[in-house]
Amino acid sequence: MCAVAGINPLLLVSKSRRPDVSTARCAAAYLLRELCALRLQEVGIFIGGVAQSAYGTGLRAYRSPGLVHWRTSSGFNVQQLARRAGVPRETISRIEHGRPAQVETIRLIADALLVAPSALVRDVELDHLSGEHYRVCRDCDALRPLRAYVRIKGSISGYYGRCKVCRARHEKAHYHTDARYRAIVVERSRRNQMQRKHESASTVNLAAGA
Repeated sequence: MCAVAGINPLLLVSKSRRPDVSTARCAAAYLLRELCALRLQEVGIFIGGVAQSAYGTGLRAYRSPGLVHWRTSSGFNVQQLARRAGVPRETISRIEHGRPAQVETIRLIADALLVAPSALVRDVELDHLSGEHYRVCRDCDALRPLRAYVRIKGSISGYYGRCKVCRARHEKAHYHTDARYRAIVVERSRRNQMQRKHESASTVNLAAGA
C-alpha cells in the first residue's frame, strides 16, 4: 500500500494527517480487515496504536452542527475558511447545510478554526484519534489544541490559560480603547521596523564585503 501511495511506511503508522497519508491509512485498514480477517480493534492497534479501528472511523461521515457557530465566532466567511482549511468553498457550504463530511475534511476545518473536531461534530471520538492534546480556554470555553495557546516562557509544559484567539481579541480591544497603550504599540512597532532595516542593511554590507 505504501509503495502504491508513494509514502514512507513510517508515515502510515504515524500521527500525520496529510490527505495522502490518511487515504493510504484507510485503504490499508480496509485490506487488513478484509484480507487478514483482523478485528476492528486489532486493525486500530496495528495502524494507529489505539484500540479503535482506523477503518471504521476513517470511512465514517460526520455531520457538523457546530461549524456555523465556530466559523462565525472566528470571524471567517465561507470563502475565507475554505481558503484557510484548503477545502473547496462548496464543501464548506454543503457541510453547513447538513451534508455529512469525511474525517479528514472535518480535521482540516477544525485545524483552520483552532478547535477540537468534537466542537464541530459533537462527538469526542475524533479527538481521541487526532493525536492532539487539547485544553479548554478560560475565556471562550472552547476546546482547542495546545498549539492554540502561548507557552509560558521558561516552562517545559506550561501554557497560558487564554487561547491565541482570545488574546488577539483582547489585544485589539485594548489597542482601540486605550490611547496610551496604542501609542506604546505604535512606538514599539516603529522601533522593530527600524531594527529590521538595520539588520537587513548589515546583512547586505557583509555580503558585499565577502
